[in-house]
Amino acid sequence: MSELRVHDLGPLEVSVDGRREPIRGRVPAAILGLLAVHANELVPVDTVVDAVWGESASEGAWRTVDSHVFRLRKQLEPGRATGAPPAVLLKQGDGLRLRVAPEELDSLRFAALVDEADPARPTECLARCDEALGLWRGTPPGVPAWVARMTELKAQATERRLDALIRSGHPERALPEFDVLVREWPFREHLQALRMTALHRCGRTDQALAVYEEVRRTLRDELGITPGAELREVQRQVLEGGSGPVPEAAPETRPQAQEIRLPATMTGLLGRESELGAVTGLLGDHRLVTLTGTAGTGKTRLAVEVARQVAPGYPDGVWFVDLAAVEAGGPVAEVVGATIGGTAATAGSAEEALRTAVRGRRMLLVVDNCEHVLAEAARAVTTVLGAGTAVTVLATSREPLDLDGEALYPVAPLAAAGVDLFLERLHTAAPALAITGEVRERTAEICAALDGLPLAIELAAARARVYGLEEIRDQIRADPVRLSRIGRPGTERRQSLQSALDWGHRLLTPDEQRVHRRLAVLPGPFGLRAAAATAGLPVDETADLLAMLVNRSLLTAAPGRGGPTLFRQLVVVRAHAAHELAGETEQTLDRRDAWVEALATVGSRTDRLDLRRRYRTVDDDYATVRAMLARGLVERPGPAAARTAGWLHGYWYYRGQLVEAVRWLELACVAVDPDDALAVAWVHLGLAKMLAHQGRLDRSRAHSELGLAVADRIAPAETGAFGLDVAIQAGNLWSAGDPDSGRRLLDRIPGGDPVLEVLADATRSLVESDLVDPTTTLERAEAVYPRARASDLDVAAWMVARAGSYAALAAGAAEVGMTWSERVIELHLAEGGELGGAFVEMRANFLALAGDHSAAVRLYSAARAQRNREGLEWRSAPETDGLRARARAALSPSDYEKAWRAGADLTLAQIIAG
Repeated sequence: MSELRVHDLGPLEVSVDGRREPIRGRVPAAILGLLAVHANELVPVDTVVDAVWGESASEGAWRTVDSHVFRLRKQLEPGRATGAPPAVLLKQGDGLRLRVAPEELDSLRFAALVDEADPARPTECLARCDEALGLWRGTPPGVPAWVARMTELKAQATERRLDALIRSGHPERALPEFDVLVREWPFREHLQALRMTALHRCGRTDQALAVYEEVRRTLRDELGITPGAELREVQRQVLEGGSGPVPEAAPETRPQAQEIRLPATMTGLLGRESELGAVTGLLGDHRLVTLTGTAGTGKTRLAVEVARQVAPGYPDGVWFVDLAAVEAGGPVAEVVGATIGGTAATAGSAEEALRTAVRGRRMLLVVDNCEHVLAEAARAVTTVLGAGTAVTVLATSREPLDLDGEALYPVAPLAAAGVDLFLERLHTAAPALAITGEVRERTAEICAALDGLPLAIELAAARARVYGLEEIRDQIRADPVRLSRIGRPGTERRQSLQSALDWGHRLLTPDEQRVHRRLAVLPGPFGLRAAAATAGLPVDETADLLAMLVNRSLLTAAPGRGGPTLFRQLVVVRAHAAHELAGETEQTLDRRDAWVEALATVGSRTDRLDLRRRYRTVDDDYATVRAMLARGLVERPGPAAARTAGWLHGYWYYRGQLVEAVRWLELACVAVDPDDALAVAWVHLGLAKMLAHQGRLDRSRAHSELGLAVADRIAPAETGAFGLDVAIQAGNLWSAGDPDSGRRLLDRIPGGDPVLEVLADATRSLVESDLVDPTTTLERAEAVYPRARASDLDVAAWMVARAGSYAALAAGAAEVGMTWSERVIELHLAEGGELGGAFVEMRANFLALAGDHSAAVRLYSAARAQRNREGLEWRSAPETDGLRARARAALSPSDYEKAWRAGADLTLAQIIAG
C-alpha cells in the first residue's frame, strides 16, 4: 500500500511514497482543501458545490464533481487497481469523505502534536513543538473558522515551546524570539508573561517590569481592559524576587485518613465503561467537568462511579453535594461549604467562608443537580476553583454551567447495554423468571421503546413484580411517561418519568415550553424548517429556541444525511411533550402536514436541481413525511396527502424504496381528488412505474391507463412533466418484458415541443431496440444522446444510455458497452439514485465479456445486494447467467469467493469511480 501524506498547512500538496507534488487543477485543489478541513467527515455535495463555485454554480457543476473526484483519486491513490474500491476519497450517498489517519494529514498531525506538548516535560515538549511548527508552511487557505483554529494552535505551539525552554533552564535561548512574536500577537497575555519570566531569569528584572507596564498601557488603550491574573502574578513574583511561574509543587503527604463522602451504590454500573474512561480522562485535563443529559440518563450514577475511581488522586477527600433540595435562588455556597466541613460565615460572606474551606486542599467536589440553580451553582463553583488551584469539580446538570474552562460531557442513553441493565434489574424484581430467548426479545423491544434511558429501564424492570413483559411493553408504547416507582417512593423527581421530566420542564421559558410541546408531533429526526413550520414560528426564532432545548437536554442534535443539523426528542421526552400539547394537537398537526404538502408544490417537475434539493429535505425529515402520509392516507384520507404521495414516487424510485412506494400510492389512488388532473397523473403513473419495476405488469398497465386518461386536462405548463412520466413508464414496461405496451405509449407522449421530441426519440431508441439490429440502436443512441444532454434532459439521456447498453451487450461489444454503462450509472447518480442493481449487473456483464473476471464477480455480488435492498428479483438480463458462469470458471474457488465478498457492500459511486 502506498504511503500517503496530504500537506494542507500552506499551499496544498500531496506526497505519495515520498514523492511530493501540488494538487493539479484549481477545482480539485479546492475540493480536497474543503475535505481536509472536514477530514473523516461526510461533506454533502451541496456544500462542495457551494464552496467551490459559490453563487456562480451552474446546473452542470453537480455533474462535474465526479470527474474532479476521479482526477483527485488518480493523484491520491495512483497505484489503485482497476475495479478496486477507493480507500482515501470516498463518495457515499450524496456526500464525499476524505478518509485519512492523523499521520496522513498535516493539520491532524499538527493538532495532535500541539495537544501532546506539555511544558511540564520540557524535553518532550520541545520535540513535539518543533515537529509541529515544522509542518507549518504559511497561513493555509480554507474555511475561515478552520484557519483561525490552526493559527491559534500555531500560537499555542510557539508559547509551549518557549515555556519549555524556560523551564529547562535556557531562558536566554527563548529571549531572541519574543521581539517578532509579540509584534505578531501583541494581546496574548500568556506570551507576555513568558517574556517577563525569561527576562527576569536572565537577570534583566527592570526590563521584565517595563514589559508589564508596556502591556498594561497597550491593553488599556487598545482594548479598554486591565492585565489578567497570570500577568499580575508574574509581576508580583518578580517584585518579590521570585523566579517567576514554576510548576505547582506536589501536595504534602497527609497522615490523616482520606475522606470519601459519596452516596452508597447497591448495584454495579453497566454499559458505561467507555464513559468512565472518557470522563476520567477529562478530569485529568480540566478542573471543571460537567456531565449533561436529559432526565434519567444516569448522570449522577456515572459521576459517583467516576469519583470513586479517581479518589486516590485527591488526598484531601472526595465530597458529594446534592443541590436537588435547594430551591431556585437558594444558598448554594452555604450548602457546599457545610458539606465539606467549612466554618459558617459569621463576619464575612458565604463565598469567603467557602474560599477559606477549600484553600490549600487537593480535593474533588461532585456537585449534583445544578440545572435549577445554575447562576448560584456557577458562582459557588467559580469561588471554589478560584480559591484552590488543586480543587477539581465534577458537576451534573441538564444544561452547562457556562463557565470558562468548563469541559462538557453529554451522557447519552444506553445502547445495547440497556438490555443488560434491564435483565439485571429484572433478576432482582422477578428472580424466578428464566432468561429465555423470548425474554431477551421482549427486553430488547422495551429498551428500544424507552430509547435506552437508564431511569426508565429501571422503572420498567421493577414492574415485572406485577406484570408480564408483553404487558410492560404495551404499557410503555401507549404512554412511557406513566412509568413510576413501585414500592417505597424515592425522591419526588425520581418517583416517575413524568416527575423527572416535569422537573426540567418547569425551568423552561414560555417560548421554550411552547416549542417543546409542539415538537411532539415530529416523530423522528427533523430539520430546522420542519420544526419552525410545526411550531408556527419564524425560522430564526425557532433556531434559537431549538439551541436552548438542546442546551437543556430536551433535544438531541446531530448532522443530517444532507448536511444540516437534525434534531430529535427521545421517546419519553416526546411523550411528555405530547401530554403538554393536549388542547392544540390538531392545529399543530395541521401545520406540520401543510409543510410536508408544500414540498410537493413544485414550480416544475422538470427542474431537476430543485427536485434533488427537495429530495434531500425529504431524506432529512422522512419520519415527518411518513407521519403526514399516515395521517392523510390512513387515519383520515384526503387529497393533500394523495398529491404528496404522487409527487414522492420519483423520490422512492431513486432511493430504492419500491415496496413502500406501492403501499402509499395504492392508498393515494383512493384519496386523490379526481378533479386534480395533475395529481391523478402523478399517483396512477407513479404507481404504474413501481409495479412495472416489480414485474406486476397487468396492474401496471391498468394504472398507466388511469394516469393517461387525464391527459387532455393537464395544464400546458405541466405537459413536459407529464410527457416525462409517460416516457419513463414506456421504458419501464419494455424493460419488464412487455415491449408492445411500452411501444404503444410512444404515441401518448405529447408533441409540439422540441424538448418533448427529444424525449420521444430517446424513448424510441430504447423501446424499439428489440425490433432492429444492435448496430441501428447504437447509431440511434449516438445521435440522440448529445441532443438529450444539450436539452438538459438527463432522464432522456439515461434512457438512451440504457438502449446503448442493451445493444452493446447483444452485439458482444464490451468496450462500447462499458461507455454506455458508465453513462447510465452516472446519470442515475446525478438524479439522486442510490441503488441500481440492474445497472450494476449490466456493467458486470461487460467486464465478463472483456475478460476482467474478478472485477465482474465483484459487481455481480454488488448487483445482487442492491436488487435485494430494492425488493426486486436478482438477475434482470437473460445473458447474466452465462457470463457469470464464464467468470466463475475462469477463477479459482477461493478467488471467486474473495471477489464475491469484496463486492457485497459496494455503492454506485464506488463502482463508477473504480
